[in-house]
Amino acid sequence: MWNIFTGKLNQVYEDPVNNEITALTIDENMKRAFLGDNSGHIKNLNMKNGKLLKELEPHLVEVNMLAHSLALNIVVSCSIDNVIKIHDDSELTESEVKKELFIQNGQVKCIAICEKYARLAIGLSTGLIKFYDIEHFRYDSDLHNDDPNLKNFNEEVTCLAPLQGTEIIFFGNGNGDCKFMVIPPSQMKFEVISSFCNTNKKIEKGIEEINETPTPVLCCDYDMERKLMFIGDQIGFIKCY
Repeated sequence: MWNIFTGKLNQVYEDPVNNEITALTIDENMKRAFLGDNSGHIKNLNMKNGKLLKELEPHLVEVNMLAHSLALNIVVSCSIDNVIKIHDDSELTESEVKKELFIQNGQVKCIAICEKYARLAIGLSTGLIKFYDIEHFRYDSDLHNDDPNLKNFNEEVTCLAPLQGTEIIFFGNGNGDCKFMVIPPSQMKFEVISSFCNTNKKIEKGIEEINETPTPVLCCDYDMERKLMFIGDQIGFIKCY
């Protein structure tokens, strides 16, 4: 852990899960960290002193994604076998699984919790996005890659970022296409309200013309307070919109 203002190293936790760490998320209060490892175990640590608070129900294989919502009191975990678990996080030292999902029709590439409508968004390698109703524990709907709103958007979904407090989610794909879309259950669900292609300038040898090359977006995050969207792409650029 570092001090973000000075860069000073504050804490070092030596091998907190006794294994290879494959996923990590931090609660909104920045007090607790959830860590998943390559054996499927998930531990919850106090970030101030590194003390183990609780262990969540494990997966059978490596955990590759974790997401936390303080508003909904849940932790969502995903493993490389496409199993997703929704864990109750209302108690500091106890936890139980509220629902377990097995995702078919593609590999899970990213997950995100949309707090306004209590939805879990799941991006797949096929270009499909699934929305799951967390409150009622049922699928809401699927955004198929043949939907008219997603013309030419059939590459794998590489990142998801809900604009918390709104009914909008941002997502990108392997072609560098980026879209802002209305989420379920809004009556305007799946309507794309804005889009752009992430490009980087590339000068070919012997050619003076500069080509704008589409580049996949691999990660993204939204700053609610300043209304800024940050994206990181495949060749190492970080951009702010």
